Amino acid sequence: MKQKLWVFRLYACFVFCFVFQVKIFSQPIHKANVINSDQGLSQNSVYAIHRDVKGFLWIGTGDGLNRYDGKQVKVFRKTSSNSGSVLKGFSVHSMTEDNQHNLWFSTERNLVQYHMPSQVFTEIIPFDDSASYPGNKVLIDVDTLNNTIWLLQPAVCIFSYNYVTKKFKRFNLPGNATRKMIFLNSNAVLDAHGNIWMGSTDGLYGYDIKKNVWKQYYQGYELLRLCKDAFGKIWLLNENNLYSFDPATLWLKVLKNHKSKSITYISLAADQRGYVWVGTLNGILYYASSLDDEINWGANINALAFSQNILELRCLYVDRDNLLWIGTEGGGVIQVNLEPGNFHIFPNPDDPGNLKTLYIKSIFCDDDSKVWLGTFKKGIYILDPGTGTSTVLPIPANKNFKKFADVVYTITKDAEGIYWIGYDGCLIAYNKGLGKFYFHNLPGILSDKRPIINKISFHKNEMLLSATTGLYKVVTQNAGSSVSFKKILSTAIMEALYTSDGSFWASSLYVGLIKVYDDLSFTTFFKDNGFRCLTEDKEHGILWGASQMGLLAYHLQTGKSRFYNESDGLMNTYLYGIIRDGKEIWVSSNNGISCARVNFKNGSIFPTLQFKNYFKPDGLQSNEFNTGAYAISKEGVIYFGGINGLNWFQSKNISENKYRPAVSFTSLKINDKAYAGDTAIEFKKAITVQYNANTLTIGFMGLEFSNPKGISYQYKLEGLEKDWTYGKNTDLVRYANLAPGTYQFRLMASNADGLMGEEASLLIQVLPPFYSTWWFRLLMAILVISMVIIITHKLSQYKLKRKIRHLEKLKLVNDERIRISKEMHDDLGAGLTQISLISEAAKQIYKEGGYPQEELKNISATSRQLIENVSEIIWAMNPEFDTISGMFAYLREQLGKLLEYSGKSYELNFPENYTEGKISNIRRKNISMLLKEAVNNSIKHSHASSVFVKLSIIGNTLHMEVKDNGHGFDTTTVSCGNGLKNFTYRSALIGGSAKIISHARGTEIYFSIPL
Repeated sequence: MKQKLWVFRLYACFVFCFVFQVKIFSQPIHKANVINSDQGLSQNSVYAIHRDVKGFLWIGTGDGLNRYDGKQVKVFRKTSSNSGSVLKGFSVHSMTEDNQHNLWFSTERNLVQYHMPSQVFTEIIPFDDSASYPGNKVLIDVDTLNNTIWLLQPAVCIFSYNYVTKKFKRFNLPGNATRKMIFLNSNAVLDAHGNIWMGSTDGLYGYDIKKNVWKQYYQGYELLRLCKDAFGKIWLLNENNLYSFDPATLWLKVLKNHKSKSITYISLAADQRGYVWVGTLNGILYYASSLDDEINWGANINALAFSQNILELRCLYVDRDNLLWIGTEGGGVIQVNLEPGNFHIFPNPDDPGNLKTLYIKSIFCDDDSKVWLGTFKKGIYILDPGTGTSTVLPIPANKNFKKFADVVYTITKDAEGIYWIGYDGCLIAYNKGLGKFYFHNLPGILSDKRPIINKISFHKNEMLLSATTGLYKVVTQNAGSSVSFKKILSTAIMEALYTSDGSFWASSLYVGLIKVYDDLSFTTFFKDNGFRCLTEDKEHGILWGASQMGLLAYHLQTGKSRFYNESDGLMNTYLYGIIRDGKEIWVSSNNGISCARVNFKNGSIFPTLQFKNYFKPDGLQSNEFNTGAYAISKEGVIYFGGINGLNWFQSKNISENKYRPAVSFTSLKINDKAYAGDTAIEFKKAITVQYNANTLTIGFMGLEFSNPKGISYQYKLEGLEKDWTYGKNTDLVRYANLAPGTYQFRLMASNADGLMGEEASLLIQVLPPFYSTWWFRLLMAILVISMVIIITHKLSQYKLKRKIRHLEKLKLVNDERIRISKEMHDDLGAGLTQISLISEAAKQIYKEGGYPQEELKNISATSRQLIENVSEIIWAMNPEFDTISGMFAYLREQLGKLLEYSGKSYELNFPENYTEGKISNIRRKNISMLLKEAVNNSIKHSHASSVFVKLSIIGNTLHMEVKDNGHGFDTTTVSCGNGLKNFTYRSALIGGSAKIISHARGTEIYFSIPL
């Protein structure tokens, strides 16, 4: 029993939900958005629509595939190119998506797969045999659990295609080729049990895939279009009727249209709430649920789209945000929001009647829930909000009153039930019971210059009349047939109000806010601001005023005030009307209406106001409202009037958009050039750029189509920015000259009601230049350290060599001193000793009476030899002769002197062309001694008559030749061998060599000395 009760309650709840939804959808659809070739659509004939997992809308047309992001259309067309990025086929028909980011659609040729990340189109040909299966394939459904696409070859067969294994299977349609023609123009659906249901011109067919069995149901019925709803029901359509079919019970229910007979149904789609939507050939949209017995009128799409033509509603698609997308023949795509609107509207712009707009000037809520509307030039309409119907209250002509413009500025009713109307500058009393009108002109007014009666209100049964000619207190008698006026103020007044503390206030467009005292004197406040509506918060003692500079809060007790404006969240400060409803304040303006949530904090006389703004896309008659056109009924229904009609709502029933916007990247530019990667930017998780390609421009879009203008963004580039950047009208951000490093671009979007969607992110790595990489720095560090070591080593070696050279120089100097000392000792010492000894011998001879002639000659010869030796030592030490040329000059001079007095002929041959260079004193001394010794030998011992001396430089070697024509000598004798050894020894001291050739014709001596 308890289980039955539980089932009953569940069923009752289910039925209630459906009834509630039907009631919601009884509100007509008031608005539509159009996407056509003006927005970039490739063609206005639309045959397939799908919204992908990222949130983009895909539109198939007769001339290619289109992707729409709420702002821009990206077109894919067939071209002559064979590139994978080119669409295969022209006309795009049925469309779906799998779980691997593949978009599947059919063309006039075959099934096409579009891999969205790689942006590659692939034509899928059944069994690689395009000729056997030509033409369009109708997509049935995608089975993501089994990675299978189901498609129909009209009047031929059904295919299944596994997009992982890339294998086809074929399932034949029942009957022979002729019988199969009943399926030529039908489609099919896949139910929750894996069975296929297919319409035909002869009933409904069901196919059990596992058993491979076809069954026919409802023979004779023409059922061409099918779709399934969220509850497993299958909906079927032909040109005249809509059917609901339950696969579990096999029950078929027909839903007829009794209100219109001349219709042709051509398309249908089910939403997520159990409703099915039906499109027609003449642009009318219908809907129904399984609880309905007949189809319901939904909207005139022709009127909503402002189409000059009758639109054929070729395809319908309901997305995850409960938006209905309608593909039309020639009219593009029409978007309709199926969510129940927050705001009712009158007149309905989709109404087939002639009344399209009303310029509402005043509103009065009557006790019978009827709403009286004063209009501009159209008199008074009395609206029944429950039915949306209205009647016109005709105002009769009056002989004492000349009708001008039929404008009604204000309407109200007094305690006796008399309606008071400010009409064309005249005060009218309307006795509804008697059906009589009483006309009263304001005193002192010329008939051709009538005032405007802005507001009529009552205080303690006393009428307050605010007009452009001033403020009046009016006494009424005899059910409105008689009145008397008392003028209180002479300036133009918009509205008058007594506050709870007994103060009397008036608003003026010209002198601001006015406080009137008992003696009729007054004080003005905020003179530079125009005021309209006034209302009081009695609990907190605040007078609220609608002004042209925002919302005024005036504290009556302290006289303090403050204005709320754009900085507080208002979208517009030019305000018209104020309605207080509990803890909320509603205001109308020149840019929509705003709801302020009032919150008084402890100790503050003024509240904080949290504003929520609403605009035309939210269901308003327009963004501009009117002075005096505001009211609230006793049931709490709020009314605001504007230039195109009336909106009404209950504050408690205002709902927020519950659909979170998806956000996706739409473009990327690197150094202002479009990114051309192998993966589409919307699927890209990370990018790497070089250090000199470090200026990035990132495009993005919040994909929530019900109110794309209401989408707000917040983003930041982690690694560069600490705080979030917030924006509403931007979908592009540019970062210039990013330093090398790793960054994370984070992006979120919120809808118009502040509901945030999931975050999208892009990892960005800017590579450093090679000279800033770790490996280069390590290499440089190793190189620097190596260079320091090498330089240090070289410096140490250099210092060591310098020290060694210094020591060598000191040694050379010391050796030179020793050599000079030795030479001085050997040459001078020996010579002087010899002179001393010879002198002593000469002296002894002289004492003995002899004459030492021979000794004196020896002394003279030894002295000359000593002089030559000293001269040679001085020459060797003199730096003036340390060049080759200096040495040659000295040798030429010395050899010339030596040979000149020898009595022999001689020839000195010295080189003329040679490279000048330095030569050490030791080398010069030894060269000189070698050459002079060789010449002396020729002079003294060779008995020659001529001597030949030749010097030459070959390369870096000095070659010396000394030749004579004497008798020669035996080089093997002891004395000759010692001479050769002496030459060889001296030559070796300076790195050279010596060679002696002697024969009967003379002697030749050769020296080779490196310079």
